[in-house]
Amino acid sequence: MGIKTKEVPIDTDILNKITSMKEVEKIQQIPYIRSRRISANQREYNNSVSFFAYEPEIQRYQFFDDKGSDIVPSQGEIYLPKAMDIL
Repeated sequence: MGIKTKEVPIDTDILNKITSMKEVEKIQQIPYIRSRRISANQREYNNSVSFFAYEPEIQRYQFFDDKGSDIVPSQGEIYLPKAMDIL
């Protein structure tokens, strides 16, 4: 398996336009890895998926189990989009 990575420079013009909007209080940049294609069990998922380290004190994402109950992520666990059940 090969992994190709590249660092994309931040477009400062867009960043400045967004921060100048009165509705925007602040922008927080989060390092992440984005994948366009994932394969497992000889099946492929062709959609954009972002992987990032979950930091609850910074990010306020909520995770839910199959019954819709709110769950607290545990260290070392990986959470994938529901659509990836096909893999």
